[in-house]
Amino acid sequence: MAMLCTTITEWIEDEISKPIEQWEEERYEKCKKRPWWHPLRWLCWFVTRLVKVIRWIVVTVVTAVVTVVCHAIADVLGIILDAFIGIVLLLVALITWDKCALQAALAHLGNAVGAALNLIGDVLIRPIIQRIQLYRLSNYVEEQINEKFGSRPEVAEALKERFNVNYGAFGYRLTCRLYRMYVDSATSSPTEPGVANLYTLHRDGLINLYDLAGFDQDCAIFSEKGWYRPRHQALISPFVPVGQNSPQRLSRDQLTEYIESAGVRGPHFRIYSISPWNLGMRERAASEKGRQLGLRISFKREDKEVIDPQFINYNRFPINLGADVDCSTKQKGQMDYLICELGRRPKSDFTCCPYGQQPQMITGSPDEARAELCSPVAVAVFGFIDKTSRGLASNLIGTTHCGDRNLSASIASGVSFIDDIPDEMRKYVLIHELGHYYGLCHVDGFDRMMVSGKGDQGSLWTGDAIPNTLLHGGPRFIFRESQRVWDFILTNFPLSCFGIEEDIIL
Repeated sequence: MAMLCTTITEWIEDEISKPIEQWEEERYEKCKKRPWWHPLRWLCWFVTRLVKVIRWIVVTVVTAVVTVVCHAIADVLGIILDAFIGIVLLLVALITWDKCALQAALAHLGNAVGAALNLIGDVLIRPIIQRIQLYRLSNYVEEQINEKFGSRPEVAEALKERFNVNYGAFGYRLTCRLYRMYVDSATSSPTEPGVANLYTLHRDGLINLYDLAGFDQDCAIFSEKGWYRPRHQALISPFVPVGQNSPQRLSRDQLTEYIESAGVRGPHFRIYSISPWNLGMRERAASEKGRQLGLRISFKREDKEVIDPQFINYNRFPINLGADVDCSTKQKGQMDYLICELGRRPKSDFTCCPYGQQPQMITGSPDEARAELCSPVAVAVFGFIDKTSRGLASNLIGTTHCGDRNLSASIASGVSFIDDIPDEMRKYVLIHELGHYYGLCHVDGFDRMMVSGKGDQGSLWTGDAIPNTLLHGGPRFIFRESQRVWDFILTNFPLSCFGIEEDIIL
């Protein structure tokens, strides 16, 4: 979708009743009481005292809110652009018989059709329904705060103010650290000093550099595996735009030169798990849909180099989890990356096995692990070993309300995802995984954000999926899901997450 947006400033006024405490000086005359005929009854003096006065005033707060207005224009332009690119790629595929070009063409045309069908719901209906849902949600959150903290009114009022329950834009404002994996051709191997790490990994069959750089892909149209197509970005140094010049892409011949020379010749290059443009698309989708949950999510990006082949080929679930493990046989998974690479705090002791280095014991701390819940992390990975997965969430607490779809508790928290096509569908993977992070389970129906479609995790097709998708402008979070997210937050987040200095777990 094109993101041609016009930024405007919208002024919002809120009237707030606020107590004002002031000390005022009060002066009065004091006289001795005597009979009317007494000559000293006129002898008086002045007394001055300080009085604390509390006045309630109505304050009008004018807030400048920068709003990005882009739906109506950008949706139409995005449809036109996707259709144009799809037609061009289709012609290229017919001329060259390139399966990957044909697959990309179908993806772009699918994006255009999907966006066109959802246009009216996205632009006209969704904002109204979302506003109603947020109003209902703010009332629900106020009720839950009053119920949980009725005996501690100072905490209740602080929480209501933190979430703007009674005035302003309701929601929980938080920042998610968003990591983008990359590998670097110049990095030396930890196991063979002086030799390029990427060359040794390719030589030993631990990774396939041609596949990692996007040169060898299946692209089978009628195969589920063929549609598993992470879009990595292979660039030549310099890796950031300089002036008017964009970074150059690595060619297959240059990669071959690097491999055949054992990593000595060829340009300095990096391969990123996702391009900045596609990452931004997923950020925007997450921020927009997160508002339906009452979450005001912003993202802080960071590029993170990876040298361990077990993280380049990302495993969902580790084997030999815990502290007493043999690093020579350990199969690493998301817990290893979250704890050992990103520094997330585990609930229990954990042994890290850095690639080519000595093991390191990480001491567990349940309180510190909970304190990190309000600082979510997400990782754009190269790809999962399980080719049916596009994302993975580690929920610290687990769930009990989802029956056979319950989330198991993890010893650390965080999510991961890949960049994949078609964008109209895959751009929501990040916010889907963040939904799991906050305690949501899989559901039925492709009109819902938490749908999975996997065999035991729900069905894509329900009777009302199509009309609901058109009405709401794409997949959505329903009101019950937003309630469960706030139940999860108010039950499991420590007060320190909300700026309340008190070491008490809610």
